Amino acid sequence: MEALKWIDSGSVNVKVAFDWNVQANFLETVDGKGSDLSSEFFASKEIPNHQWKLQLSDLGTKIRISLLDYINTEGILANIADPFQVKIAIVDKNGEKLHQHVVYSHIHTFVYFELSKEEIIKSNRRQVDGSLTISCENECMVWKPLSDGIPVPVDINCTHQLAAQLKELFDDMSFSDVILKVGGSEFPAHKIVLAARSEVFKAMFQHPTKEKSTNHVEIEDTEPEIFKELLRFIYTGRLTAETMEKMAVGLLVVADKYLLTELKAACERHLIRFMSIQNCLELLLLEENDHHPAYGLRKEAINFFRLHPAEIILTDGWEKAKKENPALLCDVQEVVLCSKPDNEFRLAK
Repeated sequence: MEALKWIDSGSVNVKVAFDWNVQANFLETVDGKGSDLSSEFFASKEIPNHQWKLQLSDLGTKIRISLLDYINTEGILANIADPFQVKIAIVDKNGEKLHQHVVYSHIHTFVYFELSKEEIIKSNRRQVDGSLTISCENECMVWKPLSDGIPVPVDINCTHQLAAQLKELFDDMSFSDVILKVGGSEFPAHKIVLAARSEVFKAMFQHPTKEKSTNHVEIEDTEPEIFKELLRFIYTGRLTAETMEKMAVGLLVVADKYLLTELKAACERHLIRFMSIQNCLELLLLEENDHHPAYGLRKEAINFFRLHPAEIILTDGWEKAKKENPALLCDVQEVVLCSKPDNEFRLAK
């Protein structure tokens, strides 16, 4: 999870770090009768009206580590902004932070997480003397007051929360209002999200089309597994390295079709970086509706072919292309081996 970042001339980012070393004898028991242990209060001079303390509770086979949140001076707190980031971890005898728990919290929120006693003991998480060291770091936004003591308003930045909520929306598709039919599979989605991310979907749902009136979209030129990852990108803006390794070519084509320029550029960069004997020909033969979806990628593939012609001709892909599309393969040979002008590289009918 990324750390909180704000850009605002009237505010500062304050970190409050605290390490608590405690002898927790109830780590050796499982009856849950150990008394709660509490640390001293810790705070920062930048936040004079606010302080925290850690608490360790016996839950039988587990322990609970809690962060308790206090406001003093008659409950007045004028200069800390919500939310703030909390990091809690166990520090082993080598100083390494383990089991780190990161949350975005709010004032008065009870922050805690639980760990197995057996895991702590068996994995040797304690210090040499058997004690437990717990690290806590709070990161807060604090308004810088003006000379008259009035705090400066702070910009709100909760994009981390928005990204998480969009991922949840993608995972369960609550309130979906359109069905995308792809190769026998159906994918529910939200028109407003599709339209916001893709000009193609925006035009589809903006005008009196069949798709708009029926709330069904038929997609025939994409594999279901590729379209699912495209949909994931539309909602979250993210794809795993494993997905890119397996589907970059297919994702490049659909990203071009739906005008997702960021995804298209990412696929092109990935394919250029990892171009090989095995995929070079596939990239050259990649033609959709009389055009290649990535001109720069095609040029790189041509240059790669010129460096490794003998190896590429011996691949299974070359034999397959000879049977399925010999005319296009002939064009590839002319462009690559005979210096045919690149603008004559066409889709064979």
